Amino acid sequence: INTQVLNNSAAGVRVRESGGGTFNNCEISENKASGVMITSRGCPTFTSTKVCENVGPGVDVREQGASHWVSCKVEGNGGSGVVVCDPGSGPSMQGTRLQGNQETGLLVLRGALGRFEGCKVTGNTLYGVEVQEESCPTLIGCEITSNLKTGLYFHNRAAGIVDSCLVQGNQIYGVVVSARSNPTLHRSQVQQNVQAGVYVFDSGEGKFTECDIHHNGLAGVVVETQ
Repeated sequence: INTQVLNNSAAGVRVRESGGGTFNNCEISENKASGVMITSRGCPTFTSTKVCENVGPGVDVREQGASHWVSCKVEGNGGSGVVVCDPGSGPSMQGTRLQGNQETGLLVLRGALGRFEGCKVTGNTLYGVEVQEESCPTLIGCEITSNLKTGLYFHNRAAGIVDSCLVQGNQIYGVVVSARSNPTLHRSQVQQNVQAGVYVFDSGEGKFTECDIHHNGLAGVVVETQ
């Protein structure tokens, strides 16, 4: 509680081999690898904690790792804000901000899962959320805004559930679906993105129900066969 974990030569915090622990109101910053690395069924809890300015990703969850995050900030890291990798890996994040990271805000790959509720993913250098390789996260009530590329990017057979989210003001597309990906978007708003709101190509699919797609810089929805 109320602890700083700073300037270590590897990860700031590493939880593995079914380890746990609770971190409340901590700062994990300026470490030479990930801020937090969770592997091999580790499952810690973080509340009101800031993970910032680490050389690698802010949070790296893989090899069936899990974790619980409430009201945290993952900001300004040299890699992606949060990386979730491998089948069975799946953190739960509520009310957490992923902002200003040098790669993607949230990267989910290699069959990973995860539940993200009421999170804000904004101002990241690449994508807001990138899902690939048969991964299937759930995003509920999230805001994916003002990222320097696309807001939501699904590719390489990715899936996912996006419910009641706002995808706004991203610098390329709002949502991209490609390479046999098939996400579901429900009751979500895709608006004011610089190019098209939704771009589907290269055998991408998707189910959009009760969504509002409006005031984007080009078409609302673009579908191409190539």
